[in-house]
Amino acid sequence: MVDLGISVVAVAELMHGAYRAQDEARKQRRLKFIERLCADIPIYPVTLEVARMVGRMEGELAGRGISVALRIWPLARPLSRLVSKWQRQTYAISN
Repeated sequence: MVDLGISVVAVAELMHGAYRAQDEARKQRRLKFIERLCADIPIYPVTLEVARMVGRMEGELAGRGISVALRIWPLARPLSRLVSKWQRQTYAISN
């Protein structure tokens, strides 16, 4: 079974793109697509822990002169899953 879904941040980015459309018809097509997508697949929240992780990653990369300009946010859900898995494994080992 595939755990398919997108983060709320990805939805925000899609909405941004829709409202940047050059004409009303294109904007409406994009908005309709986003609504269908949101109705068909789970939308995952971003936890405080994931927000901190993403902020740290972006900050460290920026400190090295690498600009990612919020491009890490769509990875928030996979990062959240990795953190949860790591925490479960760490807890199991320590107990």
